[in-house]
Order: sequence, then structure tokens, then C-alpha cells
Amino acid sequence: MMRVAVIGVGQWGPGLIRNFHDRRRSEVRWVVDLDPARLEAVRSRFPEILVSRDAGKALGDPAVDAVVVATPTTTHFGIVRSALQSGKHVLVEKPITADSVQAEELCALAESARRVLMVGHVFLYNPSVRWVKRYLGEGVWAGSTTSPRSA
Repeated sequence: MMRVAVIGVGQWGPGLIRNFHDRRRSEVRWVVDLDPARLEAVRSRFPEILVSRDAGKALGDPAVDAVVVATPTTTHFGIVRSALQSGKHVLVEKPITADSVQAEELCALAESARRVLMVGHVFLYNPSVRWVKRYLGEGVWAGSTTSPRSA
């Protein structure tokens, strides 16, 4: 069983909580957000999940195996670095950081800590995006009558 902390309950957070909560091989142990109203909504829907405004509580919990970061991009570097330094695997929503130097530092840190650092590119697996990739890869630029739905 993988125990997860979700940091950030804005746009993507609720879906991430639901996805990790509804699996047999994972459970959400902590949800962290600065907005008390969002935490209260989580608490009312998932009373078994611990909630906090302090990410340090979740990162310091030895029962947490992985952290999901769904916060504003400007906060990704600090949160992800702290999570990796705490020995956690990390899934961070895109983009990984606001600049490539920070991204490279996080990748190096994950490698040295032997932890998984993964960026959530959900649209990579979208059928329409895959169709466009295939369409462009075939060098077909005009005149195609095949749509993503029929491909």
C-alpha cells in the first residue's frame, strides 16, 4: 500500500485526491492546503484523511511514501526539494519548476536520493493529442479526413 500526501487542493487537487483514494494500492494519508475552507471540504468528504496547512507535518510523517504537488508553479521547487530531502517519491503537476536550472537540481536530487520524480503531463495520453502527434509524425499536413474520434 502506497501512502500519499497531496499538497494543494486547487484546480487539480480534488481529482488527484479522488484518484489516489479510490485505488486498492494507494491511500491518501494527508492533504495540505493553505485555504481552511478547502481543507474543511476534504475533511467532510474524506474524514479518515489527515489535513493541515503545514506541509512539514505530511513530509515528516514516516508513513507517507509519496507526495503529490498540485500548487502554483512558483512553489514547486521548494516543496518538491523538501519532499525529496524527506525521502519521499514525488509527482508534481506541470511544469516541474519555473526555470530549467531548478528542474535539473530536482532531477539530480531525486537521482541521488533514489526517489522517483515524475511530472504530471495528463494530456500526453489524451486521444486527441495522440492523434495530432501521429498525424504530424506521418508528415500529413493537409487534406486528411480522419478525425481523432475515428482514428
